[in-house]
Amino acid sequence: MAQLPTFISTAQAPMTTGQTSPRYVEKVDSFGKALEKLGKTGMSIAEEMFKTRNAQTVNNAKLGSTLELNKLVSDLSKMDPLEAMSVAEGRIQEIYDRQTEGMNAASREVFDSAFVSLNGQTQANIQTQAVKNHNDQIKASLLINLDAFRKLVDPVNQPLSIDNSLSAGEEAVRIAVDGGHITKVEGVKLLLKFNKDVAEEGVTRWVQSRPAEKLMETFNQMDKGKFENEHIQKLWDQLDPDKKQELQKDVTSIFADLGKEN
Repeated sequence: MAQLPTFISTAQAPMTTGQTSPRYVEKVDSFGKALEKLGKTGMSIAEEMFKTRNAQTVNNAKLGSTLELNKLVSDLSKMDPLEAMSVAEGRIQEIYDRQTEGMNAASREVFDSAFVSLNGQTQANIQTQAVKNHNDQIKASLLINLDAFRKLVDPVNQPLSIDNSLSAGEEAVRIAVDGGHITKVEGVKLLLKFNKDVAEEGVTRWVQSRPAEKLMETFNQMDKGKFENEHIQKLWDQLDPDKKQELQKDVTSIFADLGKEN
């Protein structure tokens, strides 16, 4: 009698029966695998869409922040430097809050790293502009003061006013240079111009104070470059040749006007 096999194999059965068993074929669920693959594909697409949306959100926020921060720098540049520095941080925070409103955590994390750089650059620009504005204010004030010192010169009635004005102007320029509001080169140029302005003011006032009968003598002194008044001599020596000729022409014009009156 034929003996039955004691196991079922995917290989051929023992030859005890004299016949081989049918080959075992695993049953495959093609529809289930298709659904599983489709599910994985859908998740991948959703993840990509999420990443793309986050990237777009961050880019929009970076662009919006850049535009707002640039406008902020421009607006604060029109304000008093100290006031601009005091309100800058709060205004930057307001821009950050507007740009991140409704942003998810993932997008905010990426945007924060970008905003750190934008914030730093904006702060630097605001500080640079504030310092420039402050220096411009100091320089403008310096020019006004130098002009005031020039107008105080009176070599006829107050000869000491010449040295006093020159000393005051030199001190004002030195303070501006030491404070970093103007460069040393700018300071030297301002001081040279101021000295010439004081010289011109002094000589002009001296000419205007001369009586009619002294005008010829005045012209001759100017023509020779030699003056009886030592203070006028020092002032005249500070003037450029063109300015000396201009002042001589002024004396000639006074002569002409007097001739018309006579």
